[in-house]
Amino acid sequence: MKYFLFIVIALVSFYAHAQNESQAAIRVNPLHENMELLESQVFLYKEFKEGKVVFKDSVSTTGKLNYHRLFGQILFINQKGDTLALSKPETFDHVIIGTDTFFYYQKGYVQQLTHYPKFNLSLKQTLKYIGKEKKGAYGSYSATTSVNSVSDLNVNEPEMTRLYKADENSVYTFNNQFFIADRFNNLFEASKKNIFDIFSRHEKEMKNYIRINKIDLGKQRDLEKLMAFVHSVDQ
Repeated sequence: MKYFLFIVIALVSFYAHAQNESQAAIRVNPLHENMELLESQVFLYKEFKEGKVVFKDSVSTTGKLNYHRLFGQILFINQKGDTLALSKPETFDHVIIGTDTFFYYQKGYVQQLTHYPKFNLSLKQTLKYIGKEKKGAYGSYSATTSVNSVSDLNVNEPEMTRLYKADENSVYTFNNQFFIADRFNNLFEASKKNIFDIFSRHEKEMKNYIRINKIDLGKQRDLEKLMAFVHSVDQ
């Protein structure tokens, strides 16, 4: 299904705290205008980059591409200048944007983060709508409702119309899911059990490394360190 860029713009401007690796919440409010900040958070790249879609039959096509975190889709700019979503992603082998590689998985895309011969770390990152905060006493905001997915926010629903009128925050968070991919691009959740199963020959060394270095399997930097370590001992 194709989506036009006006759907993105219809989300209105928002206020956001500075992000770190833990990905702080983003608060959308009609009274805080900053469309540039909105777009910088919704899209992975500041600008659409030259990319390539490689199909399973080895046919490929090129174009200007970007990853949209809110929709979990890869968008492209067509010859008319419209911004659309790539269709039939199940037919893709992989997608390249700039120097990054993506694979279609579970109705979304995972980005390959490491580049080892056998196993690699991948990330599926989406921007998730989690609820609203109403303005209270002394200018503070408190949570009033919560939802489970971005599908609860739709430009055609009355709830979206309210966003333009009420002084309230719509709250979004980044959802990071990490996977270990084998050489055939089979993906396994980067849980402790799966990691120990995949690298069973080095389970003892990995347990010591995780304990000594206080590795957090929910953090990209720590997972990358762990992948580097296991490949260094798996020679």
